[in-house]
Amino acid sequence: MISFEEQVRRRAQAARRLFHRQRHEPEREQQTEEEAAEHRIERAREWNHTIPQRFRDAEEASDGTMRIDFDGSPVTGVFAYHLIWEEPPPARTLRIVVTEWSGDMEWEWQFDGDRLDTARIDPLAFDMAALDSLIFALADQERWARGSPPQVGDAQGGSRTPTGCPNGS
Repeated sequence: MISFEEQVRRRAQAARRLFHRQRHEPEREQQTEEEAAEHRIERAREWNHTIPQRFRDAEEASDGTMRIDFDGSPVTGVFAYHLIWEEPPPARTLRIVVTEWSGDMEWEWQFDGDRLDTARIDPLAFDMAALDSLIFALADQERWARGSPPQVGDAQGGSRTPTGCPNGS
């Protein structure tokens, strides 16, 4: 059996630990948010190498059906990658924008000069399967020929956005 004195000592120590944790909790939350932001930026930088390579792979495999375009600047830290479907019609584009300095990413369909289905991407949750699903959707001739972008399924199913992306507007 634990003595009365030992119980009081343990409770006093627990109270001090709780007080210390509560006092420093806002600092820890801020550190956690800052660490998450740093991870997003780091992952966005990785995507800046992965996306153009995957687009080049798709271009090479498409036998002239797709081509890639790129614009961006290391000065601004904003890069846009375009995978353009040229033939058979209709022409359409998958555009992915990576903003390195903030860790922001988004994708959109472009069709007949209009922007469709722009959606933000969480660079931490986005993965190669999601990128590939967008590329495969660009090749969905049946849907595009009807004038509408294809559905790109995610873990919740049925959305136009790939895994790791919230629904766009």
